[in-house]
Amino acid sequence: MESGKRVQVETRYNAEEVIKLDRVFVGFPISLALIAPLQCVVAQGEVHVDDRLPPASIELKAGEPPTTSTPWQLPKPGDPLYDAEKEAEIKNNPNSHWTHAFERGVFKGYVTVTSGPPRDRPAKKMDSAFTPNTKLPPDAVELSANEHPDKSDYFATRSKLRPANVPDDFIPVRVFHGGKFIGWSWLPKDGVAALHKPKLKVRVTRFGYPGDSQATNNTRLGLGDHNNILNRDSVAVTPDLDGVFPFGSKVYLEGKFVGFRHSTLNSKLHHTIAVYDPKGEWTRDFDSYVELPAKKK
Repeated sequence: MESGKRVQVETRYNAEEVIKLDRVFVGFPISLALIAPLQCVVAQGEVHVDDRLPPASIELKAGEPPTTSTPWQLPKPGDPLYDAEKEAEIKNNPNSHWTHAFERGVFKGYVTVTSGPPRDRPAKKMDSAFTPNTKLPPDAVELSANEHPDKSDYFATRSKLRPANVPDDFIPVRVFHGGKFIGWSWLPKDGVAALHKPKLKVRVTRFGYPGDSQATNNTRLGLGDHNNILNRDSVAVTPDLDGVFPFGSKVYLEGKFVGFRHSTLNSKLHHTIAVYDPKGEWTRDFDSYVELPAKKK
């Protein structure tokens, strides 16, 4: 996340349905994911139960006529593709992922089928800005005041199933705007946690630049609070931030590393962080946020 910008996370809502599948075909890899019974037919991402298939079997060419008069016959000992170990695994292990793969009724080999949790329809991806709000419960977030939400973009109730295209690290959350409930959405877990951490608004600027009227004698000599040599990673903070960034500590802005606290700014300034700029390369000041340490119980 770049300093000075609003917190950006993704929101999603319902769209059309998709079934995802994973498999490995004998002889060469094929990616497919299956969420269905093993006695089934696979066709263009859809899965259909078919009583004509033997147990623990799938048909890879659904909708096409068999090429043999006796389709879907299980392999027998002595057949070229018969594998005694896999047959024993299928027969004796109820949790086995191995199954028989047929193509137009002809046995083609053994396939591993893995199932995943059921999923809901995919969701539309959106980019929205959120405002940190530590007063909200962990499952709720606040949209930025600059947003203009449309309730149709959000779930009216919490989804019982994860949308098909939502990553596993997303969680369902309630979305509020101007104190009013808008609806439910799915956001990255880490992003939601960051929105609930105590934050302090700070001004970000520079120090030690040519002509710096507030530079201390040490700063003019290129030295920090402890006569340490200042470098491009040196950062100065105002005295009111001593408890957040003690001398030598790492300074982060909105989770992004800025440098090490090596010096102190004028006490007349408040909630200010400055980067060392001896060559005058700084372009502009801006506002940002720092995460406050948790209060000791």
